[in-house]
Amino acid sequence: MGMVGKRSERRRFGKLGLGVSAALILLVLYFLTPYVNGFFQALILYVILKPSYDWLTLKRGQGRSLSAYIVIMLSVFLIIIPFFLAASLVFNEVRNAEETIVAVFNEASDYLEVVDSALVSVDVTGLLRGQIDSTASFMKGMLSSFVESLAHFFINITITYFLLYYFLVDGGRIGEEIRSIIPFSKRDTEGFITEFKNVTYSTVIGTGVIAFIQGSLLTVVFYLFGLPAAFFWGFICFILSVMPVVGAPIIWLPAAVSQFLIGENVAGLGVLVGGLIISSVDNFIRPFIQNKIGRLHPLTTLLGVIIGVPNFGVIGVIVGPLIISYSMITMKIIREEYIQGDA
Repeated sequence: MGMVGKRSERRRFGKLGLGVSAALILLVLYFLTPYVNGFFQALILYVILKPSYDWLTLKRGQGRSLSAYIVIMLSVFLIIIPFFLAASLVFNEVRNAEETIVAVFNEASDYLEVVDSALVSVDVTGLLRGQIDSTASFMKGMLSSFVESLAHFFINITITYFLLYYFLVDGGRIGEEIRSIIPFSKRDTEGFITEFKNVTYSTVIGTGVIAFIQGSLLTVVFYLFGLPAAFFWGFICFILSVMPVVGAPIIWLPAAVSQFLIGENVAGLGVLVGGLIISSVDNFIRPFIQNKIGRLHPLTTLLGVIIGVPNFGVIGVIVGPLIISYSMITMKIIREEYIQGDA
């Protein structure tokens, strides 16, 4: 058998081995499905906390285990506890979210009747009521997965911190192990890992942090001007601000209009100005972050949120785009390594 035949046979065995490896990985992932949230939560926290861990170990000379414990406790007080407090507030507001929307509509109905009388051929009140009813149902349905995920979160949080500890302490060794089992050439393996890192940082920071800032600002604006269900709408803003085209204006603009309609001009103006500030976060901070660490295609973000939120709850805002991006990177490397290599 000549060299060409041996090379061709080697490639066939390589493809067979790749297929078997992929099947085994899918089988393992299937059995780990109930705990996949814990893995992604650990990955997200690792991205956020790694700079602090490196500062403690490299700059301050602290041991790896002690540094890991310090940043883990830091995350509990600065991330986990505030998250649970916010979740409890959102949960309380979810229960009467639809009643809140209907109450605002009823307050504005007198003003809408005047509009109806001016536009005889258009049932403005009926159209708006239909939109409000469908919006309320959509938002409550979207939040139901978040409420259900809280029960699993208590289990996954233990898994999260177990994994996070070893990601921090043994991150270098884990990285070497991953490099050794990836069935690609050394050049493609390094490119594969680099792209994974870039898309992870871009998603967690460029998407998650901006969504958190916008949701928090909207909560503060609604609370300051006395609008009902401030935490509920802040959570909805957190979800929608990730999605291209839609974004935060779909929350604050109708809220400002409704305040003007019921005669609350100061609140309406305050929400309008606050909303413009919130949108400026997306217009100015997102390009800055994308220039530093890369960007995600808007379609990747949109599909990721659609897939992520129903399946992973609130962290699906980040996990969904990550899964889409990881899949695209993997297919790209496989094409370059095995398909184009045979051409």
